[in-house]
Amino acid sequence: MTISDIKQNLSITTVLAHYGLSVNGNNRMCCPFHDDKKPSMEVFPKSDTVFCFSSNCEVHGKPIDVIDFVMHQEKLSKHEAILKCKSLLGATGGVGASAVAQAQPVVSEKSRIKTMTAVFAHFQKSFAQSKAAQAYMQNRGLERIQEVGFHDGTLSKPLRAGLEALGITSAWGRGCVIFPLKNAQGEIVSFYGRSISNNGDQRHFYSKDRKGLYPAYPDLQGTKYLVLTESVIDAASFPVDDAATAVLALYGTNGLTPAHKQLVVQMPHLEEIYLFFDGDDAGRKALKSRADELWKVWMHGSSATTQTISSVPTPEGRM
Repeated sequence: MTISDIKQNLSITTVLAHYGLSVNGNNRMCCPFHDDKKPSMEVFPKSDTVFCFSSNCEVHGKPIDVIDFVMHQEKLSKHEAILKCKSLLGATGGVGASAVAQAQPVVSEKSRIKTMTAVFAHFQKSFAQSKAAQAYMQNRGLERIQEVGFHDGTLSKPLRAGLEALGITSAWGRGCVIFPLKNAQGEIVSFYGRSISNNGDQRHFYSKDRKGLYPAYPDLQGTKYLVLTESVIDAASFPVDDAATAVLALYGTNGLTPAHKQLVVQMPHLEEIYLFFDGDDAGRKALKSRADELWKVWMHGSSATTQTISSVPTPEGRM
């Protein structure tokens, strides 16, 4: 894998998320390379670079790409930073390996989206032919949901090959209703599967290298109220008839991702966040932890003037 391959396939947003760094609504963040009291680093997603405008910063005056960012963040040599970036792309054993493993072909994000979109279209056709899957959705009160599929175990050879290139076996999610997770452009980048027959521990399935949000990225400028549910099923069940309210799924009680956190600080008019968790022990214990995480990010990165986090515990067994 060449340096050019790394820069083409590893986005700056992926790198920032890896280090738990959040960007505000103006694509600004506090620079991690100096004692920054106000957001002086700007992120440029189109060029996958950052630029610090503070003259007190060692990297001031030049754009920093993904490799240089990793190098400065972890105080690595250039070579070590390249190996680390390859590791983030899943192509090596990581920094410190005595020898670089044989690099697996890196699937571009464009190819990933194309494959996921084609596979989900197949899942949707399978759902339309499955009375069992339709009955499951109806029993959960989700018959109004249009974007849902079903994995009945049948996939064409090209679709199987496409999934395998992403590290996803053709057996993944078999017997599950499938929901698409999307990127900020509304493109499918991952799947969530919910078994229609198993209500035990093995009922939730996420495709490998999960990314994206469900049901979709909300309107950054128009959202005033954000509901975060414990599960995809809860988000699909939540009725919304207000343009100022958005609903997003977390991926379990510990499923608050860097993407969720980054989104919160990008909403300049966001006033209140509601945590809608299951009423069992795990849900109750997780409420405070997730609220604390969100509060730290929101307070430091957002320009919103009114900020409130509320919890809405629900009865057990909703997922």
